[in-house]
Amino acid sequence: MRNRLCISTVSLLGLCLLCSASAIGKFDEETSTRDLCTMWCCSILPSIAMRLQGNGVVAPRGLRIRRLTALHTLGVVDISWQPSILQDIKRLIQLRKLEVTGVNKKNSKKLFSALAALSQLESLSLFSKWKPGLWGCLDAEEKFSPPKNLKTLKLQGNLVELPKWIGKLNNLVKLKLSKSRLKDHDAAIQVLGMLPNLTILCLPRKSFHSLEGGELNFSEGSFKSLVVLELHFGGSKRVKFQQGAFHNLELLELSGYIDKVETKFSGLEFLPGIKEVWLQGEFYSRNEQAARRLKEDLLAQLSENPKKPILKTSGYF
Repeated sequence: MRNRLCISTVSLLGLCLLCSASAIGKFDEETSTRDLCTMWCCSILPSIAMRLQGNGVVAPRGLRIRRLTALHTLGVVDISWQPSILQDIKRLIQLRKLEVTGVNKKNSKKLFSALAALSQLESLSLFSKWKPGLWGCLDAEEKFSPPKNLKTLKLQGNLVELPKWIGKLNNLVKLKLSKSRLKDHDAAIQVLGMLPNLTILCLPRKSFHSLEGGELNFSEGSFKSLVVLELHFGGSKRVKFQQGAFHNLELLELSGYIDKVETKFSGLEFLPGIKEVWLQGEFYSRNEQAARRLKEDLLAQLSENPKKPILKTSGYF
């Protein structure tokens, strides 16, 4: 009931603004108030509803989105049923933020063609809907050059391998990989660690295919600009922070489970800028003694850090 009320309120406010196009920005001469109203009712408003219900938005036929040349934000657009809309998106050369769902092998080539034209793009979110996810969908051609101004990238869906073009994102500030299931976590960490301006990195649950009994190693000189790291250690045997890594890291958010393997952390005393470490245990962690040992081990390492960072815990910790 509250959701419906919110949508109705936002809808009325939006339509009031659209009555005066000059109040919301400049559009080309061919763009009519009808185009703007259609955009609001058939794309923007459903997008708001999508955020409440978790589904993508299919752009209706006849929607002249290509005429909204001054548009800065678009999403979330479902391209799985209507790949042709990518031709329209390609013309939105002023676009700063784009969110797309329904990415698959059939439409990925057109997607990259559109992205190559969006030179002003600063934020990009790509979501898959079903299996096999994003696997094989983001392997762009060698000549593909991602938008140089891209600062935020969010990928959700089965990746298996990290796309090579991510290593070219020298201006990237924030990266989130959700359910990407990367098989070679060492190779992925090596590439991400060399991104010069990466400030926030989110690696939640299922970012890696399997860490059972494995090791996460953050090597010397990597992640020089990173300030916030969200890491799900997912049953790994060891997580090692080598001296000289994470020079500017201030917040470390750790989550995971310790039912099968007790994860050992090392090197927290070497993090020169660390201020806080958050430790969260997931609901299926039942080994209280192991959780207590992990907490005590982290506290011991942090006590040796000159910055004297604090440890915050939740869940089974």
